[in-house]
Amino acid sequence: MAGYLPFDELDLTTLYSKIERAEFSCPSWFPMGAKSLIHRILDPNPQTRITIEQIRSDEWFKKSYVPARLLEYEDINLDDVNAVFDDPEIDKEERGDEPSRNEDMGPLNLNAFDLIILSQGLNLATLFDRGKDTMKHQTRFVSRKPARVVLSSMEVVAQSMGYKTHIRNYKMRVEGLSTNKTSHFSIILEVGF
Repeated sequence: MAGYLPFDELDLTTLYSKIERAEFSCPSWFPMGAKSLIHRILDPNPQTRITIEQIRSDEWFKKSYVPARLLEYEDINLDDVNAVFDDPEIDKEERGDEPSRNEDMGPLNLNAFDLIILSQGLNLATLFDRGKDTMKHQTRFVSRKPARVVLSSMEVVAQSMGYKTHIRNYKMRVEGLSTNKTSHFSIILEVGF
């Protein structure tokens, strides 16, 4: 609802235990109706957990809910789709007449397994990275902006701070000296959807 994680633990055992007992918190600015609904949605007992129909009939949910209208015979303009598939440049690449353009493969697509692996507690990389003298820190966030906008905004900020940036395939490497100018660091940013 506001980018706030109800369960946020670094220790996987503690995380699962809190999920199992439904021990979570909501920010103080959440309306009481929203808090009540979230508690009912995150109920660990499937017998008492709220159903989709009950969610739809909840007073807080109904306040600004506008049901989606599905039109049976909606007129869809496929000109853009056809233009992409009829592009002669794409046909050349597929036939091998021209080298493939790897610079713009699009943002990374994530499936459910990828999202599970992104969970801090399920990241097995730490088991294999023991003994290395590098420090890894990951931060994730969600944006409604297109991938290109996110990357270009981050590039502008990094360059304004004096860092070098390199972008390729929706990944950006930021390099520079630490704030105390005693060590070199590198950051990799990857945009996925």
